[in-house]
Amino acid sequence: MVLSRLRRHRRWVWRSWRYIIPLAGALLAWAVVATGDLEPPAEPVDFLHIEASHLPNAWLVCPAGYCRGANGRSVIYDVSPAELRAAWDVMIARQPRVERVRLDADGLGGTWVQESARFGFRDRVNVRFLALPDGRATLAVHSRSEAGLYDFGVNRRRLETWLGELARLEWRFHPTPGPLPPRKLP
Repeated sequence: MVLSRLRRHRRWVWRSWRYIIPLAGALLAWAVVATGDLEPPAEPVDFLHIEASHLPNAWLVCPAGYCRGANGRSVIYDVSPAELRAAWDVMIARQPRVERVRLDADGLGGTWVQESARFGFRDRVNVRFLALPDGRATLAVHSRSEAGLYDFGVNRRRLETWLGELARLEWRFHPTPGPLPPRKLP
């Protein structure tokens, strides 16, 4: 009786592996073919004409009315674009496994790549710092996986975390108005 159970179990395991291994290979091949070029060139993103991707491996944050179909709205900072860029550089320096691969000629945009800790998947982050008419600044950010069709919300969480850290850093780069005048006692 024990021997017959063992034989049935061995047959079940063997039959299962005959299907699991080819299925895993087919999924891997489909993922590589579906992603196309795994190393797209580091070209600037045209945020005026970009649309939110229908694929679940990207996240787009823009100011209101700047990009079509943005997944989130960026806030307005009380600093100049150059100061916002300096705050961005400080925030990026604190992030693990991030490298800059391109910087715009005017210094107000660029591309950064972050690799995942476990598998080394690369995600490309494009940013453009925008000047507003009143002297303040905002930014447009697009984060996208270079490989795969699904990222389990990594790009969304990355941008939410980075923009939250940027908001906490931003006050350091605001020009101080100088000392307060002495207060008169009543």
